[in-house]
Amino acid sequence: MRRLGQELSGANQIVDTLRSFSHEFNNKLHVILGYLEQQHPNEAKDFIINHVGEVPANIGKVTKEIESTGIAAIIIGKMVEANNSGIKLELQSDSYCTNLTEGVPFDCYVTVLGNLLQNAIDELKEGEGRPKEIGLGLFIDEAYTILNITDTGRGMAEEIRRHLFEKGASTKGSGRGTGLFLVKEIVDQYHGTIEVETEPGEGTSITVSFRYREDREDRACIE
Repeated sequence: MRRLGQELSGANQIVDTLRSFSHEFNNKLHVILGYLEQQHPNEAKDFIINHVGEVPANIGKVTKEIESTGIAAIIIGKMVEANNSGIKLELQSDSYCTNLTEGVPFDCYVTVLGNLLQNAIDELKEGEGRPKEIGLGLFIDEAYTILNITDTGRGMAEEIRRHLFEKGASTKGSGRGTGLFLVKEIVDQYHGTIEVETEPGEGTSITVSFRYREDREDRACIE
């Protein structure tokens, strides 16, 4: 019953997000119409390419490949947020979610996936002069979970990477750094793994994985 409630909540989140996106999309149509009325077809074309074309297709891919409505809701919400900041967030073509991994509660996915995507979005908001892209690879079934988030941000020096998951550690100023700390707590609590590949100027890739363990209880995540 708990998981059913989570899935229904996820479906409601998708509806709310799509309503918000529909409103934003209509605003963009008015921008295009304004360009055309002023006889600026090239500006209208550039706006369509840069701001309109890819998001509906990406959302369609998520709803098609991700069977868990709760997981889909998280991704779609972050896609819309990323798009509004000029960032392309794309689901890897072979991603899937047939069911959540046994023993890993849904709220753990909310915290881990939500914080990793938000961290990548925040990083790309800071950068200038480079493509702003996030790739999400998501492979979830009853036995195993693999989440991979790759961004085209600034990357990190080794000294920063070593302290990345400590509470309060952040490259974005004081009062930040809680999200990745919570991710690491959940990974440790559920005996998962987390790997970071990064290089200054080359972006960052973070992979989190969980597997089903018979000796693990399905309990609530750390808040």
